[in-house]
Amino acid sequence: MIMKLGQYRLNSRIEEYSQDELGLFGRESYALMATYGIKRQYKKEEFFWITDNLLCGMKCSESFVAAIDGTIYKICFRHNTVVRSECQEYRDAVVKFVIEQMGGNYELTKLNDGRIRCMWQCPSATGIVTLEAEDYATMLALTSGLLQSVPKRRFFGIF
Repeated sequence: MIMKLGQYRLNSRIEEYSQDELGLFGRESYALMATYGIKRQYKKEEFFWITDNLLCGMKCSESFVAAIDGTIYKICFRHNTVVRSECQEYRDAVVKFVIEQMGGNYELTKLNDGRIRCMWQCPSATGIVTLEAEDYATMLALTSGLLQSVPKRRFFGIF
């Protein structure tokens, strides 16, 4: 299982990073992520922008970590561009990186909105590695196995 992207590690504590390394999301940031289908789902869940946003040698436009009760359970690097060749170069590098780490045994899903999702399930329930691609955007997400014991929110409204 890939446990680290850049300097950010799954299951580490938010307080291990300086204010220069993490920036707590505001209302506008949560709204932006919601447009990509990324929403808070857990009690005491917070998202933080990350400053070390290089992955496979390219700067990612929207990179963040998600934490529950101060423990990082998700690391996401999202690269978005309007240049097809740059998108393809980045996507190829990320796919190569993940396959080198996780192997070629993944589940491929074509979603209704045109996105493609590849998921690598990790042994011993340590987590999931997800790669999503659509048009000119590519997102790599590491999700910790810690979520198996965390109940999702059960109420409506903006949080």
